[in-house]
Amino acid sequence: MRNVIDRQYRGLALVAFASLAVLGGCGRGAGGDEVIQLKDGGPAVAVVNGQEVPQRLLDAVARAHNWDMSKPELRDRALRELANYIIAAQAAHEGQFSGDPDFAARAELDRLQSVSAAAMAEFQKRAQIDDSVLRAEYDKQVVKAGSDEYDFGHIVFATEPEAIKAAGEVLGGKPFDTVLEAHKKDARQARQFTHIRGAQLPQPIAQALTTMKPGETSKVPVQSSFGWHVLHLTAVKPYTPPAFDQVKENLRRTLVKHAGEERLRTLREQAKATLMTPSGPVEWSVIPKPPAPGQAAPAGAPKVITPGPAAAKPAPQPPSGADQPDKPKGGS
Repeated sequence: MRNVIDRQYRGLALVAFASLAVLGGCGRGAGGDEVIQLKDGGPAVAVVNGQEVPQRLLDAVARAHNWDMSKPELRDRALRELANYIIAAQAAHEGQFSGDPDFAARAELDRLQSVSAAAMAEFQKRAQIDDSVLRAEYDKQVVKAGSDEYDFGHIVFATEPEAIKAAGEVLGGKPFDTVLEAHKKDARQARQFTHIRGAQLPQPIAQALTTMKPGETSKVPVQSSFGWHVLHLTAVKPYTPPAFDQVKENLRRTLVKHAGEERLRTLREQAKATLMTPSGPVEWSVIPKPPAPGQAAPAGAPKVITPGPAAAKPAPQPPSGADQPDKPKGGS
């Protein structure tokens, strides 16, 4: 399982190879100056326009793409990609692109983003998660997942009267499936679900299903943040979680990811920053602070829009079945 920082690293780390060379003050000139600013790069694996390409830099390209260097076609692909960056960096130096402040700023931004992403990857790499911690997390997730899974259908309406009317159609003798099909166009959602656990559902829906028997339709619509639900329980089946050994490494990746995020959050909280204003420097928090009750949100903060009486309220999207709870599972 790759997290957002991993994807960011893959996208930005390679750009930084060129930007580091541009801003490093060296370039490939007539004297053969080097554009790669890397200490202890290991043996050269190639030479591009007089510039030696170190093994360690090639390995970094492979890690960024998760390429297996034992495969000749992937090694060649990595070499060609790295050569492209080096050639661009050489051209940038010879063209004195770094003399343009905007170019230099963009290259420096690329470098900072890449270093930030690589630092997050290193935080995760250094996190130590032993099997006892993994077992405890597994047990917690198993309890949270519950012992049952449900097959059910629901029809979600924006208003309670609409839901009461649809429930009345079922209670009046129409099959639930027929009512569901009839309301696919006017309901917020009308569909069937299979193998869904209570932990995957909004609490009111999960609670309602525990009180129903297979074949029953809810007599009273159930309200959630998505609207008013008419529920029909098809089946209740025992849920057997995957074995610990099957999901252990997936759990480890998840906890390592969380450890890296926690490390970064702590650093952000501890950071001392000053904002330069026309009236002088003022203390500034890297982490946005929510406004106190009654206070306006600070400039640039996301605005919370409350619809007025005549405003149309956006319809929230009901669960699609793809929403998954924190649970042990294989793969990903």
